[in-house]
Amino acid sequence: MGRSVWRSSSRDAAFGVSGLTPYFTLSLPVTRRKLVAVGAATIVLELIVLGLGVSLLLPVFSRLIGQSYPLTDALVHALLMTMGGLVFFGFAFLVSTIFNNWWQAVFIGEGLHVALCAPYMGTAPFPRWNLVYQLVSGESYFRHGEIPWSGLLVSVALAAVMFYISVCIFERQDF
Repeated sequence: MGRSVWRSSSRDAAFGVSGLTPYFTLSLPVTRRKLVAVGAATIVLELIVLGLGVSLLLPVFSRLIGQSYPLTDALVHALLMTMGGLVFFGFAFLVSTIFNNWWQAVFIGEGLHVALCAPYMGTAPFPRWNLVYQLVSGESYFRHGEIPWSGLLVSVALAAVMFYISVCIFERQDF
């Protein structure tokens, strides 16, 4: 899910892939703040649908192979994956606002993802300092049965701060 966030939250995704689209869009009678907020809200809705859709497929496909996966676990996983993933969204949105090149935002995001996650893929629990990946993986819920509400709150707050900084930067940019 983190990789789709990097790719979908760039300025090109918000305004289209044409080089002239931002100029046309910015000439409409709407504030830049509202324009960026609508683009961000669209991407957040896509993240929610993606997280919920993938998680709800787990109980369905587990039945096909003769296993069971509780619906409540799937819903908690969707909550953790989506709300934890908002940090990736906020960072990707911020990076894509700072750099004019879509590929720079993608490579910076992918590089950060590889640096933080790849060394620990397939191993025992993520290190304690890697809180975002612990949250997204649902480790505390699946190992200890507790939902990390404070982690969810911090994730949403960090995403909101990064989004706010992105809006402030975007409002001051000259196209």
